[in-house]
Amino acid sequence: MSKPDPDKKKKPTGSPKAGPPKAGNRKPRDKKAAMEPAAQSPAPIPAAVPTRRRKGREPKVEGLIGVGLDNADGHTRITKGEHFVLLGGSSETHEQMQEFTIKLTERLAKQGKRIPDATIRELRDLVSDLKK
Repeated sequence: MSKPDPDKKKKPTGSPKAGPPKAGNRKPRDKKAAMEPAAQSPAPIPAAVPTRRRKGREPKVEGLIGVGLDNADGHTRITKGEHFVLLGGSSETHEQMQEFTIKLTERLAKQGKRIPDATIRELRDLVSDLKK
């Protein structure tokens, strides 16, 4: 067997590590200048900039989480369902969360839907109706 040559450099394996950004690559940003429109740009600046969304994917609700923060008796209250979890709260608050969630799931069931099947707009409308 031959011994490895100590002068020969080993090739790196795997991906290179991302190091800190190099200081010479970017100019320091002036906050005041960033707020003003660029002098060279002849195009008008839009009044509202649209938010970015992932193409082809609408936001979706997978489930609900209810959290009650008014527990003074030290009792741990947890209610789990197929698409919801209710945590904490006083006895009264936890019961209100349970009633609300039951009513919400019943209304969705009348439409033949579950929480993940409903759109955000449908859930928002149902919640506002139930609050009344």
